[in-house]
Amino acid sequence: MKTKHFPLKIRYFCAFLIAFPGLLLFQNRSYGQNGGDSIIHINCPGADTILVGMVVSDNGIIQYTTNRETGIYNIVTGKKLGTTSAHAKLFKDPQNNIWQAQGGSISKLNEKGDVSGQFSIPTEFKSLNFKVSDIALDLKGNLWLATNKGLLIKTAAGWTHYTNSNSALMSNHVRNIKVDPKNSKWIITDSGICILGDTICTRCNAWNNLTAKTTGYPLQATKSLAFFGDGHAVIGTFFGMILEIKDGKTDTLPVCKAGSFGAMISSIDIDKFGNYWVGTWGLGLIKINPAGTHYTIYNTANSKLGSNNINSIVAAHDSTIYISVAGPGIYKLKPVKFNDDNAVKGVLVQSSVARPKPSNRITMFPNPSPGIFNVTADKESAFDIYILDISGKSVKVLHDYAISQNSKIDLSGIAPGVYILNFASKTFSSTIKINIQK
Repeated sequence: MKTKHFPLKIRYFCAFLIAFPGLLLFQNRSYGQNGGDSIIHINCPGADTILVGMVVSDNGIIQYTTNRETGIYNIVTGKKLGTTSAHAKLFKDPQNNIWQAQGGSISKLNEKGDVSGQFSIPTEFKSLNFKVSDIALDLKGNLWLATNKGLLIKTAAGWTHYTNSNSALMSNHVRNIKVDPKNSKWIITDSGICILGDTICTRCNAWNNLTAKTTGYPLQATKSLAFFGDGHAVIGTFFGMILEIKDGKTDTLPVCKAGSFGAMISSIDIDKFGNYWVGTWGLGLIKINPAGTHYTIYNTANSKLGSNNINSIVAAHDSTIYISVAGPGIYKLKPVKFNDDNAVKGVLVQSSVARPKPSNRITMFPNPSPGIFNVTADKESAFDIYILDISGKSVKVLHDYAISQNSKIDLSGIAPGVYILNFASKTFSSTIKINIQK
């Protein structure tokens, strides 16, 4: 089946935008005028830190996880129901149970935080020293774990381990798992997206891999994915594009026809009116109308949003949009059908806890270089580094690369030319254009 590819000129333009984010000015854009009265800050002390993830039940119970704690908060009563240790991976099933993965333990909790089931990952898998990055439950009750060592699946028959050596999984670095309304599993890896149909098998015809080669768009390091009721998917890419996959065809939303937003798309969801809610890392919150032709940006300058770095968005059952940001906590707003005035109302609830915003800066020199670059970071951290050529094609990926104030990157094995380097950690992303000259 034919897929739509970017023309070469558009590819070059997108690469330029990746190198210089924020330069693209869309005509069909508005900012959140009156946005200062639009977004409500939820007063949940303890969630005002680096938020890692969030789920919301149909009854207004938020479970969040941060770099400090995992907590449960009742929006209606304004009370915190309990906390556990930090950095849990969370999933809400249709019955409002919360599935929580921490280390080698999986827990099933009700909305009050009471544990109704618990089990451990088998010892033979623990010995692989894997890190769980996401958790999901499919429509048949099978549990899926995304790890840096492939996929772990728990069924009634036991455990299965998928890797790129025993299945069609394109990479063992699995970041996220989403289940669509048809029970297909969308497995997001650092090399692209694998779709496994309503089955569990290894080398079977149910695998379908989406990559830059098969779709015409760079899908490596994708972080966000959402589904309409009919099963067609919306994808927000690391490189600022928003794509739709419907009936086997891949295309951009109309607002992205001219190029990318120039910021990593970190989260995406769809409200009951069909509006797209898009979280970015650096640009703030974007609301796109159902036709995909107009959008509004909320940021710290024009709204009550506490940070322009957004980790997750949830369009809840009652149509409320919940937003978790990197830094000062959780926010919510109540949308209406899209219009130019973007009429959403609310009042600010001041938080009793204030946290500094995370910041970092990466520099590379000399640039141009024959291939050996000095690289410094204000804050020492481990990054996944994605190296792309000017057309957006992946050239090389470096995982968990430690960068301090005195580090080096050896790219001397790469052919001369202009490349885009994307640095990504749990709380930070940055893009640098380099020139290798020999």
